[in-house]
Amino acid sequence: MCRLLSALLTLLLLGPIHSADALDAKQLATLKGATVYILAVTGKDTGATGSGFLARKSGKTGYIVTNHHVVRPKGKLANLFVVFDSGTAKQQRLGAKLVASDVARDLAVLAVDSEKLPDPLAVDAVSELVETQNLFVLGFPFGESMSASAKHPTVTISRAGVSSLRRDDQGRLALVQLDGALNPGNSGGPVVSAAGKVVGVSVASILGAQIGLAIPALEVDELLSGRPLDVKVVAEAGKSGTAKIECTITFADPLSRITGATLLAIPMSQVSEQPQVGADGAFPRLSTTMKEYPVRVIDGKGSATVTVKAPAGESKASYYLQVRTTATGRPQRHFEWTRVVIDFAPGATSDTLAGFGIPRHSDKADAEDQDGKDGKSGQEAAKAKDAPAPADGDTNKPAPKPE
Repeated sequence: MCRLLSALLTLLLLGPIHSADALDAKQLATLKGATVYILAVTGKDTGATGSGFLARKSGKTGYIVTNHHVVRPKGKLANLFVVFDSGTAKQQRLGAKLVASDVARDLAVLAVDSEKLPDPLAVDAVSELVETQNLFVLGFPFGESMSASAKHPTVTISRAGVSSLRRDDQGRLALVQLDGALNPGNSGGPVVSAAGKVVGVSVASILGAQIGLAIPALEVDELLSGRPLDVKVVAEAGKSGTAKIECTITFADPLSRITGATLLAIPMSQVSEQPQVGADGAFPRLSTTMKEYPVRVIDGKGSATVTVKAPAGESKASYYLQVRTTATGRPQRHFEWTRVVIDFAPGATSDTLAGFGIPRHSDKADAEDQDGKDGKSGQEAAKAKDAPAPADGDTNKPAPKPE
């Protein structure tokens, strides 16, 4: 009797643990079908590999999310290919077109055309992650070296846990730290919850530390819905302490969702404290007294003319600029603010390019490619700095296998 009770107790204890710690067959099929192997061919015998996932589809066009550094290895232009069902009998290799790229956040969107696209993965930009939460990482670590046949490699699914949630100065989630190192080839692949939804994108790892980094799903959602990337400001001082500012805003809008935009401006001196982001990660309007200027958006470029007056007794002044967009299927949204300096001296002109937001992991170093100082190898130098290394595939490798 005691043995029976002990066995039943063991089953009761193990049952919930197993169900909460594994993806079911339907989830696995969807995730594996939508996770793609990416090849960036830069020359006859060279190229790089990485991972990505189908995030949206419209008719026979699919939109793949990955990292910017995957599709531009070492900053080089590349011929891009996406492989669905890699390494299986259903393997499908397609040419891909880069339709959006956000260098600061290390994200990119590719477009492919096929009559046989799988279901896209759901991007969960709403649910809040917590430390110790169990996640799953999908991708193609070590690229072609993991292939066991003449085909490309099959997808790898590994476990990871949330070890830290790294937030920026405004309280917005900037990076998700994972307690398992991401291997070369994982970059751009989906990081998913136990519900099978994308909560992040693999991007880098700390060499020798078993620490991985992922870009939060909110950044993916904003890129797919359309967002401002940077603003070029050309200011010309006029009479009576005024300046006319011509602003050209670059948007990333891979699915053509943006229907309108507004530029908001305010002198930096009138903002006493920068507000924190909301619980949903959305940026608030920087100040209720910001002046609004309509933005004309054509083919991913927006333009607006702003006239400002110099603060009393000042020949130069800093201004905050912020963009608000309206997009199909979502409410108005404010984005990060940026700062520009205007010279009000008569006849003065200024030309500034400012980005909206800061690079989330600009200190990352490619351990295989970056040469260190004092005779150290790139890997030794990266370890010495604890610099995150991109989790992309090897570069300068043999050309990818033909179909």
